[in-house]
Amino acid sequence: MRNFLDWCEKLPFIIDVTVKKNRFIIAHANIPWVLIDKNNYKIKQPETPKQKEFTVWDRDCGDFIKIPDTILIHGHNASVFPDSFHYTKEITEDDLGKIIYMHNRINLDCGLVYKYYGKPGNLAAIRLDDLKEYYLI
Repeated sequence: MRNFLDWCEKLPFIIDVTVKKNRFIIAHANIPWVLIDKNNYKIKQPETPKQKEFTVWDRDCGDFIKIPDTILIHGHNASVFPDSFHYTKEITEDDLGKIIYMHNRINLDCGLVYKYYGKPGNLAAIRLDDLKEYYLI
């Protein structure tokens, strides 16, 4: 178990990948603005405990819209709750438990755990080549 935990601790907090000329930044929740080079929009890995905590827990993502030609893929905002759709369109019941698109962000957290509490949760994945969505249920 210790070896597994050591391995997990070495994984990056942020992944910056280009697929078919499209740049994607992947993080659990958000990227601290302080980790974004304002000249070339390169992303640094969080170093301090506060930066790491922000990357895992922050739900705002408002500053990310300032990065041109880049899509932030994140979770941590279960789409089974209507307030997960801030910064976006009016929602319907059909939107709940689905992948959310907001400006240059994609929220993949479809709230599977909440299915056990009567919400329309789901498990989702997205193929970066063409943004095709896949759902468990």
